[in-house]
Amino acid sequence: MSRRARVLAGLALVVGSSAALDIPHVALGGQPPSAAPVGETFSSGSSGEPRVRGPELVRRGRVVRVAVNGFPPGDRVRVQFSRHFRVPANCCASFLFPRVGKPGLRLGPDGARRIRVRVPRRYAQCTSVRCDRPGFRRYRRGQRVNVGVSSIRRDAYAQYVATIR
Repeated sequence: MSRRARVLAGLALVVGSSAALDIPHVALGGQPPSAAPVGETFSSGSSGEPRVRGPELVRRGRVVRVAVNGFPPGDRVRVQFSRHFRVPANCCASFLFPRVGKPGLRLGPDGARRIRVRVPRRYAQCTSVRCDRPGFRRYRRGQRVNVGVSSIRRDAYAQYVATIR
C-alpha cells in the first residue's frame, strides 16, 4: 500500500470515527479554509446556500453571537471552532456545541437562527493520523480560527474565519 493510500485510509478512519472531535468535512479536503477571508462567509455550494456570519474578533471563553441562514427549514445544526490553516489540515478542532449525544440546535422555519456560543479556550491537536491521543493547546492571541456550522444530516455546511483577540 502506497503512502498516499495509507494517509487517505487514515483520513477516512478519522471521518468515520470522529465522535469526540467531529472534524469538519471542509477541513479534511475539498475547499481550503483560506478561501474565506476574515469575517467573510465560505459556503459549501453556490449562492443561496448556507451562510454564517459573526464577529471578526473573538475572545477565548467569551460568548459570541453567530447568525446562521440558508440551511434547510427546521434543520438541526452544531457549531465548531477549529484552527485555521492555509491548506486543508486534519489536525486541530475544538469540541462541538452542543456536545455529541445531545440534539443539535433547531433552526426556524426559514432555516435561520442566531446562536450564542462560548468560544473554547483550547483545541485538540492530533499527533497522529488516527488522532487517538490528541494534545490540548490554548488558542493564542492573533490566531485565526474557523467557525463552522454543520447540519446534523451533513448535507449543509458553512464557515467563516475569525481572529482570537
